[in-house]
Amino acid sequence: MFKKGEIILGLTLFVLFVAFLQTNYCYHFYYMEQIQLFLFNAQWAEDVLLQPGGVSLWLSRFMVQFFVVPWAGSIIISILLYGVWWSTKKGIAGPSKSMQTSLLSLFPVVSLYPVIIDPNYFLQELEMLAVNNPKNQTAFQYLAAFYLVNKDLSRFKLLLEKYYATDVWPQLAVTQQQALPFIAPDDRKYWIQHGMSSETEHQYTLFERELVAQDGSSAIQKRLAEKYGDTYWCYLLFK
Repeated sequence: MFKKGEIILGLTLFVLFVAFLQTNYCYHFYYMEQIQLFLFNAQWAEDVLLQPGGVSLWLSRFMVQFFVVPWAGSIIISILLYGVWWSTKKGIAGPSKSMQTSLLSLFPVVSLYPVIIDPNYFLQELEMLAVNNPKNQTAFQYLAAFYLVNKDLSRFKLLLEKYYATDVWPQLAVTQQQALPFIAPDDRKYWIQHGMSSETEHQYTLFERELVAQDGSSAIQKRLAEKYGDTYWCYLLFK
């Protein structure tokens, strides 16, 4: 049976967890949901479940998809953190019910904090999915697109140099090719070696020429958007 003091302490900690996370990281949970991939299909489930800890991965991704709902992320994470605290407390307490035991049981909770606030921890899962099953391109393309949308070209470059021309990333999509001039400016040899087609290279040459010619013009964005509005170059420079 739970004693009244344990119930009050547990409820207090849970409320504090929720309040802290919602106050400091409510938008972080929305961000986590955006970079998380969950698909209701057998192939994706198999790819996840066959990994070490696959059941836990599948359940975590299932829950993260609800982070888009206000307060859901804070509440779900708080329930999990409370479970860690309670399990640890019961495991080390024995006959002791002291406040010291309750405080010591918070250490595993605190140790999970860096993982909770680090979005790259979830991005690594997408990379692992692609490596384990190169035929399933969904996870990897999602990861590459995430870096491009967020204009994180340094991480995109690391991904490119690690996996391009392998089974994981045999060729670049046009949008991915268009990122190369900003990854390695003026290094056309690098562009070709990392998958830029001659057509994309020619199109960028024209874009760059017009960009330089119209330098300082107040209407430059509008004029370039008319010709190159569907390119990554316009997105990167003007959006």
